[in-house]
Amino acid sequence: MYQERIAIVGGVAAGPAAAAQARRVNPSADIWMFEAGANISYGACEMPYVLSGLIETIDELVVNTAAEFSRSRNINVRTGHRITAVHAATRTLTIEDSADGRTWDERFDKLVLATGARARRLAVAGEDSTGVFLFRTLDDLRQVTKMLNQRPAKHAVVAGGGYVGVEVAESLSKAGVRVSIVHRGSHILDSYVGSAHGEIIHNELSRHGVTVRKDSISRIEADATGHVKAVQTVGGELIGCDLVVVAVGVDPHSTLALDAGIRLGVSGGIRVDEHMRTSASGIWACGDCIEVERIVDGAMIHSPLAPTAYRTARVAGSNAARRGRGKPARFHGVTPASAVKVFDLEVAAVGIRRNEAEAAGLDIVSNKIVAGSRAGMYPGSRDISIELVGMRRGGRLIGAELVGGEGAALRANVLALAIRQRLTVSQIKEVDLIYAPPFAPSIDPIIVAARELEKLLI
Repeated sequence: MYQERIAIVGGVAAGPAAAAQARRVNPSADIWMFEAGANISYGACEMPYVLSGLIETIDELVVNTAAEFSRSRNINVRTGHRITAVHAATRTLTIEDSADGRTWDERFDKLVLATGARARRLAVAGEDSTGVFLFRTLDDLRQVTKMLNQRPAKHAVVAGGGYVGVEVAESLSKAGVRVSIVHRGSHILDSYVGSAHGEIIHNELSRHGVTVRKDSISRIEADATGHVKAVQTVGGELIGCDLVVVAVGVDPHSTLALDAGIRLGVSGGIRVDEHMRTSASGIWACGDCIEVERIVDGAMIHSPLAPTAYRTARVAGSNAARRGRGKPARFHGVTPASAVKVFDLEVAAVGIRRNEAEAAGLDIVSNKIVAGSRAGMYPGSRDISIELVGMRRGGRLIGAELVGGEGAALRANVLALAIRQRLTVSQIKEVDLIYAPPFAPSIDPIIVAARELEKLLI
């Protein structure tokens, strides 16, 4: 009896999720998963916390080993196998075994690309010096920790002031390393929050001894042994250091698809429809290698976030494995939602930022308030600063930023749901949120923010 073969290319989050969902939908399919590295499933977002010792070992980050996943899901898993070409017309893959360099072709009936994203490099002289690391994969983390164990760092430079850069900076600082962030943006975390909140975050980093420079690295200097000894900035500053972590963002890893003639989108990610189908018949894609629709304004964006990876993977896996019965699974777009802890601050952003909305030509209003996280007389209340962005006409909420003490980040989930459900600020201010002195005041900061923004509507 002929077995339909479903091939999954890529691991970490989207690949295993797509493979597992395909198995649920089609118990009899011959499912193969190929991963170029040694690990198929691990907590990438938890990696910075190994540097501080909060998570004690790298092994704790492994969610499933290849053997465990293969056994529990009845899926043929091949690690150390890199897909070098996709032949859409013949439905074959060219595979390279990293152990011995052999290459060969294998057939597939259905294919799911989950090739992820790859870290951007600085592309400057000296970047190949020892002590200079990217921070994207488990192998990157292993290299950093190996060096720190052999040669403890005294001063680290973190290139990039996004979420990963800030998390790495905090973790290294807590491990006793002096840290400088070199960030070329207008302010720290400028891809997520505005300048006012950026200043609060900057001050929190400074309070804990982390220096932030608004600059970019032009070259890296090494000592006689080839180990990094300093970075030179575009502004002319020479910063002595013995460790450099590069965290300047990621790009969709879509080269394999492009070489196969599959269409890419405006972001450079693989273009897919609501069913995760690519432009090539029989091929789906999911995770950090694709672009998705932002529901606020319909823009196609690259959204390399774990929830997006899992949601798109379930759709791709379902549709690749379905056998014609029932409706195909659909993906309904994203409301980008992310959060980061910066020492004693919680930072969260959902939807679209004010400057993004203005650049898109949306007629908006925005307002920022500061309110306490708990009842005023209850000990431990911390200020939470909230900026809401809404449409001037009608008041539909389209974006929010929250910066503050305990309770700030999780409040963003309420606002993410409100944005997805297209609620107006007038509707939000009528929501019955919890009141209990240890958790929230009688009028929650979200309600305060919605009331204040409502005053600015037409």
